[in-house]
Amino acid sequence: MFAVYAAAFLAVAVITRGESVRNVLFYNAISGEDDYFMDYFNSIRNSIFEFSYNIGVIYPPLVNLFYFFLSRLLPAGTTDNIDFPGRYIVRNGQLPLLSYVLFTVAVVLFTVKVIEKYVARSSLPRSKALLAYTIVFSYPSVYCIERGNITMLAAVLTLVFVMYRDSEKRYLRELSFIALAVAASIKIYPAVFGLLLIFDKKYKDAARLAVYGAVLFIVPFFFYDGFTSIYQFVKKILDFSDKKAVFFGVGQVSVKNIAALLGLVFDFTGDTVRRVGGTLFPLTQFLALFAAATVPLKWQKAAALTYFMINFAAVSQAYSVLFLVVPFLMLLSGGEPLRRIDRVYLVVFALFFVPLPPFSSLSDLFGVGGLGGLITYQNREVFKNIFTQPNQYLSMLLMQLLLLLLTVEGVSKTIKTLKKRDSAPVIVNI
Repeated sequence: MFAVYAAAFLAVAVITRGESVRNVLFYNAISGEDDYFMDYFNSIRNSIFEFSYNIGVIYPPLVNLFYFFLSRLLPAGTTDNIDFPGRYIVRNGQLPLLSYVLFTVAVVLFTVKVIEKYVARSSLPRSKALLAYTIVFSYPSVYCIERGNITMLAAVLTLVFVMYRDSEKRYLRELSFIALAVAASIKIYPAVFGLLLIFDKKYKDAARLAVYGAVLFIVPFFFYDGFTSIYQFVKKILDFSDKKAVFFGVGQVSVKNIAALLGLVFDFTGDTVRRVGGTLFPLTQFLALFAAATVPLKWQKAAALTYFMINFAAVSQAYSVLFLVVPFLMLLSGGEPLRRIDRVYLVVFALFFVPLPPFSSLSDLFGVGGLGGLITYQNREVFKNIFTQPNQYLSMLLMQLLLLLLTVEGVSKTIKTLKKRDSAPVIVNI
């Protein structure tokens, strides 16, 4: 599937002189500005302020300190005291761009090596390189690289945790716990994978993981202004998420973004969108946790936790889908025979990762007449984007399909367990 769609994607890119590639990236989402790589460079700019959390930084302090370290490698004129309108100065120098290239190459190589190492331990050793490069060139990965986002590093560190959390070697287990703690200190949400230890009843390991996470997350705040920074950080995240909960953004994949899309299509007020999202969000999060606790296989538990994690933030971008690499590789590398339903899961995972060709030439059909005549809603641009940015819309729906599949399996397993318990013979000692 990946090879076919990648070839089609490349062919359409050649035909459209690269416009189709441009459509799947972040470019069109922000008023036509060339905002490429700016998650990286904005973070460097934000990190140089003495009190970063006073200006609304939403990265945890460990990763903020990392960006501060990078800023010290760059000329002061390209990073210090740059206001928001002038933020592109940080990116446009030769040395800042080179720093991004080198950092990205290092993360990509690390990702490839970790995936190859993981797959080599499975029944698919010959496929390790193919799988690794398929994932590196997948849609969420390319989207992440274009944004300059650090999510890829958090995702691969989460995979390191999954690889070694059950290792017989103590140092590898501890290394895996530290890896997940660092991942959570980058993006917060990977902390939910610690529940895998709870499900396995490894409570002491879970306690040590919690200690690592607390130290790496809280202590760096005291490089700023301590508890005040913690308060400002939490408040900014809550405010940011609340605002985004009513704003539809192409590329966002949470259930709240679906509510925002419905609001855009049916002209709901912001309060109505909040109510719809406020109903769907706790329901889907409960179902994800229910599935994680009841599905029979470890990779399914990881998939349910990944859904819970990605769905948690209203602003979750398409690059967050990269975390699905973890359950995807667990499924492929588990060693168990594939069930019939597993083939459905494989197709779902593949559709998350393959770069679907955005036939931007089809947008001409949405002018006067043509298919545009079939759309009576005021906001026809939303539907037009479905054809020019298929990955981003499809990911929204695939997220809910994944949850549905996992929930059905969880319910089925629960029913079977209850029936077995009821049918068990009762032995009475006299």
